[in-house]
Amino acid sequence: MLTALPLPTPGRRADRLFRALFGVRAACLPALLTGLLGGYPAGAAAVTELYRCGHRRIAALVARTDDRAISQLRYQGYLRALADCGLPTEEELVIRAGSFDIGDAYRATAERLRQGADFTAVFSIADNMALGAMRALREAGRRVPEDCSVIAIDGLTMSEYFHPMLTTLMEEMGRRSVEILMDMIHGRGRPRCETVRTVLRRGASVRRIN
Repeated sequence: MLTALPLPTPGRRADRLFRALFGVRAACLPALLTGLLGGYPAGAAAVTELYRCGHRRIAALVARTDDRAISQLRYQGYLRALADCGLPTEEELVIRAGSFDIGDAYRATAERLRQGADFTAVFSIADNMALGAMRALREAGRRVPEDCSVIAIDGLTMSEYFHPMLTTLMEEMGRRSVEILMDMIHGRGRPRCETVRTVLRRGASVRRIN
């Protein structure tokens, strides 16, 4: 079961606005967001897949590690998988882009490569960030996946058309999140957290190593 991160409690003004727009109290918002941001198991699954392929120095490309939202949840999944696999957490392997922007991800990865960070794989919390990282790796003379593997989360259609095709985990969360929200609107359910099912879409950006 996924544990929700604490989110701010909405005030009366936000509560009135949310009720006017959606017909439910603003208190429902944190529960809905928690359902939508079910990135913890996906982050752990992505890192575990890299470990299964022989990688032991796995970098994490995140927006922030403390945003109380999807970046932090997926980063926590990364940390959990490292611990489960008996791997240490190393600060030089955490690449903070500051946002989900592909350009920021590219620049943050390029800078870390210039600093001489040593890793054989990158776990990116989002597909578009992974694409920025892949460009930075290519410009640094590191081929994907021959020299560095890359895995991400989202399953965006556009990532199927890049070379090499991105290996990514897809979260089946949209339909279930809507169901939970509708149950709350109609008084049939209560706010709750559920583990989001993930499906691995194998591309060509991850390589097994010895």
